Amino acid sequence: MRNDPFAPVEHNANSAVTTPASGWTAVAPVPDNAEPPPVRHSRLGTPSQRWCYRNASGKLLFIACRFDTNEGKQFLPLSYGRDEQTSANGWRWKGLPEPRPLYRLDRLEADPDVAVIITEGEKAADAAAAMLPGFFVTTSPNGSKSARKADWSPLSGRRVIIWPDADEPGAAYAEAVVQCLTQAGAASVSVIRLSQGLPAGFDAADAFAEGWTDVQLQALIPASGEAGVSAAVSDADDGEAEGAAELKKQRKKKPSAFDFLPGEIEFWHDPDRESHVTYPTGDHFEHWPVRHRFFKSYVAGVYYEKTGEALGSSALDDTIRIMEAKAQSGACYPTFRRVGSHDGDYFLDLCDQDWRAVRVTKGRWTVGQFPHVKFLRSASARALPEPQRGAGYRDLKPFINVGSEQDLMLVTAWLVAALRPEGPYPLLCVSGEQGSGKSSVTDLLANLIDAEIGKKRTVSKDERDLVIAAKNGHVLAFDNMSSVANWFSDSLCRLSTGGGFATRALHTDNEQIVLEAQRPVILNGIPDLTGRADLSDRAIAIHLPRIPEEERQTERHLKEELERMRPYLLGALLDAVSEGLSRRASVKLANPPRMADFAEWIEACSPAFGWEPGQFLEAYRLSRTDAAKVALENDPFGSELIRIIKRHRATGFSGTATHLLEVLNEHAAPAIKNMRVWPSTAATLGTLVRRAAPLLRSEGYAVTDSRTAEGRMIIIRPLSSAHPNEETGV
Repeated sequence: MRNDPFAPVEHNANSAVTTPASGWTAVAPVPDNAEPPPVRHSRLGTPSQRWCYRNASGKLLFIACRFDTNEGKQFLPLSYGRDEQTSANGWRWKGLPEPRPLYRLDRLEADPDVAVIITEGEKAADAAAAMLPGFFVTTSPNGSKSARKADWSPLSGRRVIIWPDADEPGAAYAEAVVQCLTQAGAASVSVIRLSQGLPAGFDAADAFAEGWTDVQLQALIPASGEAGVSAAVSDADDGEAEGAAELKKQRKKKPSAFDFLPGEIEFWHDPDRESHVTYPTGDHFEHWPVRHRFFKSYVAGVYYEKTGEALGSSALDDTIRIMEAKAQSGACYPTFRRVGSHDGDYFLDLCDQDWRAVRVTKGRWTVGQFPHVKFLRSASARALPEPQRGAGYRDLKPFINVGSEQDLMLVTAWLVAALRPEGPYPLLCVSGEQGSGKSSVTDLLANLIDAEIGKKRTVSKDERDLVIAAKNGHVLAFDNMSSVANWFSDSLCRLSTGGGFATRALHTDNEQIVLEAQRPVILNGIPDLTGRADLSDRAIAIHLPRIPEEERQTERHLKEELERMRPYLLGALLDAVSEGLSRRASVKLANPPRMADFAEWIEACSPAFGWEPGQFLEAYRLSRTDAAKVALENDPFGSELIRIIKRHRATGFSGTATHLLEVLNEHAAPAIKNMRVWPSTAATLGTLVRRAAPLLRSEGYAVTDSRTAEGRMIIIRPLSSAHPNEETGV
């Protein structure tokens, strides 16, 4: 059997082709409804670069991946297919068979008259395409030893120039490609020979990195002719002369956009390997993904300003691809949305045209430009006012219809927590009848620190929408909810205390959106929204009273007054954040609640609002107690479990899930046992007990588990006999 990572399949076929040796059937092109490809290899980790091979119609065929490991660089192909034994569809770290497709076939027919340049490898091809926009640039997959395994027929009748690496393998690759092109019917073929003074292995990517000039590039073909290194299907000398003339003509006609970019521009990537750029414009720097339309417009504008010509879409796209590759070899920086951190200081992006931010340090805050903090912005983000000093948290009261001082404290605490670049963040759940101002409160609070067009949204239809919203903003706000679905509750809990999400980006891309983050969330509705125990355990619940008719104000008046006060309200919150940075190292809670980091942070910030030590903690404790009662009322299983434990097992329970189910079935009320929520199996019981653990804890019982020879044991015991801060281990 051939020792080759590429498993056979016709790359230009629309149907599956079986690989007898492996029992695996590859499919090319990849179906539009295929699941996203894996983002990591089980052994090699995350690829440092990925190149998508597509057919002439732009359909994905397979992905070539590069891994930078401690042992050096490694390359693996990734393709889609079906396991013949299990009939399961999926991705494998295998590639397409002989003959394999050439790189960038989807661009080949854009101009059938241009000359073709062949490099050794995808990275070199991307670099050559950026430097030589008047040519079609391609390569064959799987390295220099696999040239004869590629399908060169698309280059029949074309003029071809080969740019190999400057070493012996490169020379061997060029010789093999010449023979393949001769058989494929290329019109002419010439080979570039680089000068003797270059390092071994020097290629187009190195020339790009060194910033080769037009003169250096134009000298390539003449140097090849002088060295006498050529092979031609037609006359070699004529082919080389024609290629040199073409190169000079194209370079004179279409200079590269790279020639005109400012020296201060920086290409970099984030920890998820997404490519970004920082570039100067006006009197400030901006940060955008390399493929963002704003940066594309910037590149096209610079090109037009310097040349007086429009940069073609194909040339722009090729340039952007090289910039993405360049970013992958650049520095790695964390990215932020609206709030960020650097060297212990916090930053708030004002999202104004001057790209200013607020830097918050211990005891003070200042407004300025801080380009070293990599803030990203969505198109819907809007500017915050420049904050001003002179207000207190009670100046928020006229704009939100809270019913007590306790609720005002809790709302203020949620805002101060949301100004931190890291969580956990409590969920702010606002309830109240019609006319209580729920939507207005939600809109005000969310936009006070993260202004955005259409900030309030309806419930996401699925997790993909939620992930996209979380990836593109800081505060998430959901309006007029009638209930919280189980999947949505689970997702909100992960956003609150941290968790990972992965979902499809676009069906046509076969890419994933991967997000591991925490976000502040506010949601409102007429009913109480903390019905599930795990949600209530992470929530601040606020109930708004109905606004009497005689106290209602016009929306216009409220907006005018709010706009006047917005800078001062923001300043008051920033005063609290600076206070918290000064005191957080010295604040330690004796008996921290769930969301302990949040509680400790607010306690550190409390003196800025004039709150006494422990005053906020007591308000937070009462809120959690109220939320737990609501959750208990909405959980018939949890309520019955607590009733049975208190009445029949007051000292607790220790046993298997099967044993616990027997005890519950023996003592449960018939009406409860007949409900759909009642567990029928021990496995289901285990899940329900885990969900009910916060309710049990609120009623004085700790839930843990252990592994014994008998199996998994569920232990429910009074908190007085457990560790004071014990959390569920179930």
